Formats: sequence, structure tokens, C-alpha cells
Amino acid sequence: MAASNYIPVGRTSLVKRGTVDVQVQTEYATRPSPRVTTTLSFQGQVLHKVERALEKPVDTFEEQRSIEQEMRQQHDEILGIIQSESYVSAMKLEPRTPEAERRMTAYERLTAVPDVQRVFRVDNDGLLMENQASEEFQRAFSVIFKNLAELMDLFARLPGSNGLREQGVYEIDRSHLYFASIGTECFFIVVDPSDLSIDYERLVKAAVAPD
Repeated sequence: MAASNYIPVGRTSLVKRGTVDVQVQTEYATRPSPRVTTTLSFQGQVLHKVERALEKPVDTFEEQRSIEQEMRQQHDEILGIIQSESYVSAMKLEPRTPEAERRMTAYERLTAVPDVQRVFRVDNDGLLMENQASEEFQRAFSVIFKNLAELMDLFARLPGSNGLREQGVYEIDRSHLYFASIGTECFFIVVDPSDLSIDYERLVKAAVAPD
């Protein structure tokens, strides 16, 4: 089986310190070289990256599980560091204003939604916009990938708009998976809910089209 079929699942967390939110995302990638990277971002801007090179791409199920365990450990260690008050103070982080939030891209706002684990970008022709993301999406959501054209038609192209689509949010799997359009591109939003009383659909809609 091809190595691309063994893609360790990434992790995303949102660390809240008062009014400050720091997003932590740990991912596996094979290009330009095999590696595991944890990215820290604040208000859509990258603060720091921790990258660990791998000897070779993951090409067995056993290696995939082993790397996933190492990713969890790396992710949790970094969470422990940035949850300290000294980290927030040292970085001089300030909460974003409503104006600053509106200046963020839809992708940045979606990745900042609590419990969102992954956001896949899709162009208006139904093509995933990153090669690695395409491999991961096909593996995790093969049924959806096969019916992607049908899903895209949920948001019709606007006549005379040069390819723009209707805007909106569609709940594929309650509190777990959403499909959204901002007109110029679309997104699949994967949620790992920590509290089923949270209205994730409302949060996704607010991120797609902030006031």
C-alpha cells in the first residue's frame, strides 16, 4: 500500500488565558521532507513553530500509530508550556478587537473556533487546495470525497459572478463535520466536540460571516 495511505491524524487545541486565545496545531507532512510540526498562532499570525524531522515517510499502519502517539506527546508538552502565565506575558499577547477579527481571513477565523481540529480549503471547482490536505481528506472522508461534486452544488454558482458561489453553512454530521462557502472558496470543518451543548454550527456561521 502506498505511503500516502498512512497519514497520522493531527491535533488542534485552543488555549485560553483570560481574554487571550492561542491556537496550537500539530501536523504530519511528507513534503518537502517527512516531519512533524507544531504551530502556535495568535489572531491568525504564526508565533512559533516546533519541527521534528522524520527519517522517512510513514508507510505502515504500525508506524502511523507510533507517530500519532509521538505527536500527542509533543502537542501536550507544548500545551503545558503555553498554558503558563509567564508565556502569555512574555509574548505580550493582547486580545483581538472586533475590527481585527474582521480583518482575519475566513480560514483563520474557522481554525480559531473552539474544538475545531482541521479545516480543509476547497476551491469553487471542488479541488482541495493543498496536496497533503487532499491525501488526508480522501483517507478520512472517502465517501464524501467521492460525492464532492454533489456537495459543492449545495451552494450554487451565482449567475454572472465569474464563478462565485452562494454563501452558507451545511451541517454534514452534527457537532462533527461542516461544509461552508464564503462565495470565493469553500471549507470542510472537522470538530472534535468537548461539550455537545455547544452550538458549533452557530460558531462556524459566525466565523464564515462575522458581523
